[in-house]
Amino acid sequence: KIVFRDSSELPISMSEKLSPIIESAYLAHHASGKDSLRVRFSEPVSETSPNADFLEFKHAGDVQTISAAQVEWDADRSSVLLIWDAGQGFPLPRDSIRVLAGMLQDSLLNKSLATAPYAKIAGAYPFELQTNSYPEELPL
Repeated sequence: KIVFRDSSELPISMSEKLSPIIESAYLAHHASGKDSLRVRFSEPVSETSPNADFLEFKHAGDVQTISAAQVEWDADRSSVLLIWDAGQGFPLPRDSIRVLAGMLQDSLLNKSLATAPYAKIAGAYPFELQTNSYPEELPL
């Protein structure tokens, strides 16, 4: 309700209609050959179709669906960890990621939208360091 200065009141009905979006995403490369992507959402979410892909990423203008080998949700379902084998065509740091339309919903059943904004993926690029294990001695 709205209360005016003269103490009169106006009853109104309001409801939250914002769909869940991605707040942050962090990509980690692991020496084990498994890479992981931690995605945090704006609020706790649930899948509308269990075991279906629910994220997509944009790399160099191409949009691809993320299909992880393993999906681990946090207890409150506001964050998910996606794990896959390295080199399977997954995103890189600075790529963009978003929720697929209609695949996630919040506690009020507001589903993700096709117009959901993309979020940048943070993280470090994988690199390999090679050294000469038998260095030559240089004359002094």
